[in-house]
Amino acid sequence: MKTDVDVRAQDRVLLERLVGDRNAPAKLVWRAQIVLASADVKSVKAIARATGKSKPCVWRWQRRFAEAGVESLKRDKTRPPGRKQLAPDLKAKVLAKTASETPPDATHWSVRTMAKAMGISHTSVQRIWREAGLKPHLSAKFKVSNDPQFEEKVTEHCRPLHDARRIARMVLCGGR
Repeated sequence: MKTDVDVRAQDRVLLERLVGDRNAPAKLVWRAQIVLASADVKSVKAIARATGKSKPCVWRWQRRFAEAGVESLKRDKTRPPGRKQLAPDLKAKVLAKTASETPPDATHWSVRTMAKAMGISHTSVQRIWREAGLKPHLSAKFKVSNDPQFEEKVTEHCRPLHDARRIARMVLCGGR
């Protein structure tokens, strides 16, 4: 790529003033240093080493200066928002699967099992569930255990309670 940049005398004065200004933002200073070094026909590698920036960064600021002059160094290009939005149909699929299916070998979906099943990140599942107000781990209905001996354990656990209620009823109601 072409390393020399044509800098007019008045632009050079502005750039040198910018480099010497102690109150100038650091990013403007190194951008100006890149352009001045390019005007002095230094190699890209030497410019990158001197400014502590990468070669693509040097090329970017050489190109921007060549296209729009000193003003291009003062502003960054706009970028799209950091996080990509999920497609509405994907959100609908996650919500439908959460409401209608249960995962294999579990009583409810966890964030990570749903993420694995849908092929998206667990943070995306968290975001979808939060927006919809879903909390699959907090169910209003009774969850049946996957334990094969569940019925026997419930019977053993509840029998003393059932017997205590029957005895209390007999005492309070006079033996009826």
